[in-house]
Formats: sequence, C-alpha cells, structure tokens
Amino acid sequence: MKGLLIKNLMCMKKRIYVFAFLFVGVLIMAIMYVVSAKYGNIALAYQNALAEGGEDEFNIQALSEIVLLVVMILPIAELVDGTKLFASDSKAGFAKVAAGMPLSIGKRVSSFFATTLILLGVGIAADVFIAFVLSVVLADMALISFGDFILSIVVIACVMAMLNALNMLFCIILGPGKEQKATETTITVITIGLILINIKKVIWFAKNLIITLSKGFNQAEGPEVEISTVFDIIGWIKDKAAVLLIVTLAISALSYVASIFIAKRKRGAV
Repeated sequence: MKGLLIKNLMCMKKRIYVFAFLFVGVLIMAIMYVVSAKYGNIALAYQNALAEGGEDEFNIQALSEIVLLVVMILPIAELVDGTKLFASDSKAGFAKVAAGMPLSIGKRVSSFFATTLILLGVGIAADVFIAFVLSVVLADMALISFGDFILSIVVIACVMAMLNALNMLFCIILGPGKEQKATETTITVITIGLILINIKKVIWFAKNLIITLSKGFNQAEGPEVEISTVFDIIGWIKDKAAVLLIVTLAISALSYVASIFIAKRKRGAV
C-alpha cells in the first residue's frame, strides 16, 4: 500500500506544485481583500452602498464572506481530484503492469481513496491556516470569525469529498479513458439529487429570482437584482453542515465499497 500511495502522489506531483503556488496566491489575495475591505477601495464602496441604501450591513457582510469562501475553495479543489489519478494510470497502462504483481484490486482501489483523503487533509490544513491568519492574526480587520471560517471549510471539504468519491466510482464504472465523462456524470447526479431533495426550496428560489429579474428589467435605470435569496440559501447550507457531513461520510463509504465490488468484477478498470 505504501508503494501505491507514493506512486499516486508522484502522479499528482504537478498538481501539488500548482497547489503550493495557489496557496501562496490565495493567502496574499485574501489578505489584500481584508485590508481593502477595512481601509481601502472596497471599504469605500461598501460605505457608498450603505449611504445610498442599496445594501444593508447584513448583505455586505454576507457578500464579503462569499468572496473569501469562493477564493478558499481553490486550494482544496486543486488537490482533491481522483480522476487525475485514474487518467495517469490509464495513460501509463498501470493496470496491465499491476496484473502481473501481487497487488489485489482492493488495495489498488483503496490506494486511490487513501491518496485523495491525504490530499483533502492537506487542502483543509491550508484553508485552516488561511482562516487563522485572516481572523486571528489580523483580528482587528477580520471580516469573518474563525469559527465561521471553520464551519465554511467543513462545508467546502464535504462537497469536494462527495464529488471526488462519486467521480472515482464513475471512473471505475465507465472504465479507463472516460474520466471527463465520469466528472460530467457526477455533476449531473448531484444536481438532480439536490433538486429532488430540496424541490420546495428550488421552486421558492426560482420564483423569487424571476420576480426580482422582472422588477429589475422593468425599471428605467436598468436591472437591479436582489441577492438576499442567494444569501438565504448559503446560510441554509451552513446551518445544515452537520447533516452534510453525515451525508458525505455515507456517500464516500458507499462509493468506496461499490468501487471495490465493481472493480473486482470488471477487469482492467484499475
């Protein structure tokens, strides 16, 4: 298993290098954003928005949180992508080499999941460090508390882990060379699942968006789209972080078991 993990990490070497540069870049951009939001042009824009009555303090705080969290998705997203492991194995023809070695299919599949779990941990650690700098080291300028950062990081990690687990499952189901299709299938399945589970919330959001857009485009000064409904949905997701964590663990476990089961019956999948 140790050799497989080393092999997998070597396959991800380029992405790890990109992650290192991305981590430094995200940290610098986040610090610049926080400083600007406190003393610079972003702070001035917020003051003008408050003065004009275009946004209230809650919306401005939520907007700041969204900007920072979107940026903080990047380090984890860069590392946690099991499809790259499958693509590297497929390109190198490792399945044929492994067939002549004393390596069980279960161990090979486990190594994929273990590798992405290790990389997920590295991505989480990077985001926690950024959160610590932004909320503790720069406490006087903090836009988000450390606790809220951690909660958001948990949500981000859960979503990425869920995507990755399903990606790897579909990579095994579809076979070598179908990694892009596996990703598309995963996104489709999750989108449909979320819509079905939250159908009432989706209908409510769609109605509010249509009404908002209609009002905006009917005004002479141009469209004015309210984004409070987006903030409501983001707040709802964070409130359900514990449920999301449980769902992620369940989906990851099922994907792992199903991946081994299918791989053993589908020779050449890994």
